[in-house]
Amino acid sequence: MLEVKERSLENILRDRKVYEPSRFMSCCEAVHQIVDVSNRKADDKRSKENTAVMASCIVICLSRLGCDDQKIVVSTISDINEAYLNPGEKDFDFGNPPHSIIIPGLIHELESEFLAARYRIDVGSQKFLPIFYTTQGNIESVVEAYQDAINLHNKIVRTMQPAPDHN
Repeated sequence: MLEVKERSLENILRDRKVYEPSRFMSCCEAVHQIVDVSNRKADDKRSKENTAVMASCIVICLSRLGCDDQKIVVSTISDINEAYLNPGEKDFDFGNPPHSIIIPGLIHELESEFLAARYRIDVGSQKFLPIFYTTQGNIESVVEAYQDAINLHNKIVRTMQPAPDHN
């Protein structure tokens, strides 16, 4: 595991070799920082539209990958950000660090099948499969809600890709 030795400004100025305790950023914190930076950069109308569209993009959050208590969570940027902003109301426990996030490009059909596999197989073999997390209240079919989110994500990614150069 990577350990960063970081000193506070006071310790640097006093030339003391006292290091701060290790800190880890959670998936929710990382997504919130992305949203925060995006909102600050959104100074014109087009940027604000892109920020609103980005909120519907899929994010895959990973924690303790390869360990017995690993978690893979599939959600939207807005839902993960909402979980960060309202920890008591929309709380989701990602588990202990380390955490990673993936903001994918186009999601292939096979990738989509894997990400939704938890909701299509027996309960006994679900331990290491992704969880679909949403703050959208009552959902009749998790698979349909998940598929709708993937389809919207792919539509957004296609609109953001530059047109191919036919030279």
